[in-house]
Amino acid sequence: MIFFVNDTLLDKKSGIDQAVIKRMQLFERQNIAYTYVTRDWSQDLHHQLNALGVSDRRLLNMFDYYQQMIDIQPNKTFLPDLDFGLKNLRYIDEQNEDRFIVQRNDERLVARVNYQKEDQHVTSVERFDSAGNLYAIDFYNQRGFKSMTQWYTIDHQLRSEVWYTPEGLDVLHATYRQTSQETVEAIGWLLTTPNGQVYQFATITALFEHFVNAINELYPEFNTLILDSVTSADAAFTRLRKPAYTVLGVHNVHVTDTQEPATALLNENYEYALLNVAHFSNVLTTTPKQTADIVARFPDIKAATTIPAGYVTNEQHQRPQVKMNKREFGKMVAITNISPNSNLIDLLHVIKKVHNQIQSVTLDIYGYADYVNNYAEEIKIRQAIINLELEEVVQLKGHVDHLQPVLENAQILVTTAHSSSFDLGLLAGLTNGVVPVAYAVDYAPNALITNDQNGCLVTHGDVDAMAEQIVYLLKHQRILQQFSNSAYETPSAYDEANVWQAWAQLMTIAKEEHQA
Repeated sequence: MIFFVNDTLLDKKSGIDQAVIKRMQLFERQNIAYTYVTRDWSQDLHHQLNALGVSDRRLLNMFDYYQQMIDIQPNKTFLPDLDFGLKNLRYIDEQNEDRFIVQRNDERLVARVNYQKEDQHVTSVERFDSAGNLYAIDFYNQRGFKSMTQWYTIDHQLRSEVWYTPEGLDVLHATYRQTSQETVEAIGWLLTTPNGQVYQFATITALFEHFVNAINELYPEFNTLILDSVTSADAAFTRLRKPAYTVLGVHNVHVTDTQEPATALLNENYEYALLNVAHFSNVLTTTPKQTADIVARFPDIKAATTIPAGYVTNEQHQRPQVKMNKREFGKMVAITNISPNSNLIDLLHVIKKVHNQIQSVTLDIYGYADYVNNYAEEIKIRQAIINLELEEVVQLKGHVDHLQPVLENAQILVTTAHSSSFDLGLLAGLTNGVVPVAYAVDYAPNALITNDQNGCLVTHGDVDAMAEQIVYLLKHQRILQQFSNSAYETPSAYDEANVWQAWAQLMTIAKEEHQA
C-alpha cells in the first residue's frame, strides 16, 4: 500500500496542501490505490476531501481509526435525538444564528444546539450548568456521530477532550493545562484500543508515531510511506518497527537562503529529517535544482527523485488560446498567499512605478492571508496600499477555487517572492498564456521561466528593473503576445502523462527494493 502521511488539511489551504490535493487527484485519475493519512482531528475532513474528488476509501485519519469510524454509514443527528436529562424544556430556533436555544421553564440556559442550515442536522451542542456556566461542548462529525467532547473548567478554560466510537465508548483522552491567559496545551494523551490495551503518550506526535507503526504493521505487504508533513512524523519514519520504503517529501525550500544552498541554515521544519536522511529510502523534491542541491549537501542520501508538484492535463492543453488583444489591457495578477516570504511590499512598489507611467494598470492578488500574529502581514500590506495611494489599483481578492476566468483575462503574472520550491500559481498562469515577470530565485521561477521566451526574470530585489520590464511589455504588445505563445507551450516535463510516469517509476523502485 502507498501511504501519503500528513498532519491535516487546512481550510485555508497552503501551497503544500494544494500540491498534495493535485497529487491525490492524479492518482484518482489513474485509478491507483493509495491511502491519504492524516493526524489531526477535523469535524469536516471527509466533507472537504469528498468535495475535492477524494473518496472515503482513500482516507485514513488517526482519530477515525481509533474511534472505529472506518467504513460507517452516515447517520445525521437532529434535535429530537438529543437527551438533556431534563423535562419540560423550551426550544427557540434562532435561524439567523443557525442554532436552537434550549431553556428551562424559568428561562435558564441548558444548551445551544448548532446546526447546518440546509436541514438543521446537529453539528455541536454547547452545554451549560444550572448557574449558566459552559461546562462541555459535544461535536458531531459530518457523518452524524458524536465524535468528541470538550470539557471546561468553571473559569471557562479547556480541561480535557474525549473522543468516542459510534457506540459512544470513549477511546481517546487529551488533558490540557493553561499556558497563558489565552492559550492551553495538551500535556498527555490516553489511548484505549479495541482489544482493551491502554497506552499513554506525552504528545500527539508520540501518539501519531504509534499510529504510523500500527498501520504499517496492519498491511502485511511491503508498504511505501511518503512523508508530506515532516513535523508530524519525521522521527517516526526513522524508527519504524516494520521495514517500509520511506520517502521524505520536500515540498518547500529546505534552506533559509536558496542562493547559498550548501551553507545556509536549514529550514527548521526539515532540519531533523535531513540530518537523519540516511534513515529514508528516498528524498522527493519538485525541481531538478533542489534535488541537486540536497544531494550535494547530504552525501548520506540513498536516492533522490524529482517530480513536479503540478501538472497540465490534456483538457488544459486543448483549451483555445486567448490572445492578448482579447484580455484586459494592463491587468496583472499575483497568485500567492499574503505572507512575509511573498514579499508583497516589493510588488506594491513595482506596481506604483508602473502605474506612474501607465495609469490603466491594475493588480489583483489571489491567496489566503497568513494568520500569524493576528494577520499582521495582511494588515501591513493593506496599510502600504493606502500609503502608496494604490487603493484603486491593487485589490486583495482572497482565495478563489477557480482561477480560469481570471487567468484568461490577465496579461501579466507577477511574483516577488524571496524563494519558492514549486509554484502552482505560476504553472497555472503559464498554462493559460499569462506572461510571468518574476524575481530570478530558486526554485520555481528559475525552473519554470525561460527568460525572454515565456516570461521575464529580473534580479532579486531590483524593483526598478521589474517595473521597467513590465512597462516595456505593456507598451510592446506584439512581444507580449510572443511570450504568451511560448507560455502556452508548457514544457513536456509538466504534462500529466510525464508526471504520472515519474510517480510510476518511483513505485517501481520501491517494489524492486522490496524484492531485492
